[in-house]
Amino acid sequence: MMKECVFAPYFSYDQAATHFAAVHKVFGASNVSKLLLHLPVNYRGDAAVTIAYEARARMGDPIYGCVSYIIALQHQVSSSFFVSSCVIISL
Repeated sequence: MMKECVFAPYFSYDQAATHFAAVHKVFGASNVSKLLLHLPVNYRGDAAVTIAYEARARMGDPIYGCVSYIIALQHQVSSSFFVSSCVIISL
């Protein structure tokens, strides 16, 4: 009897190659597999998606990873507040 891959239920066919490659390169497939198996089944899907997102972010920005997205969003919020305050002042 062949065991099913622990990642199979969480990565769609078109995402599997890129997501698994990123997870394996950044965190190690064995480590993530152990982590997923220790979680309750109802949390594994969210964990797998989050880990894949973080792995792809880390590959794109090895220093900041997904924090770079947070910083960019904070800058957008600050910029939006500045623009809206300028509009309010000009009214």
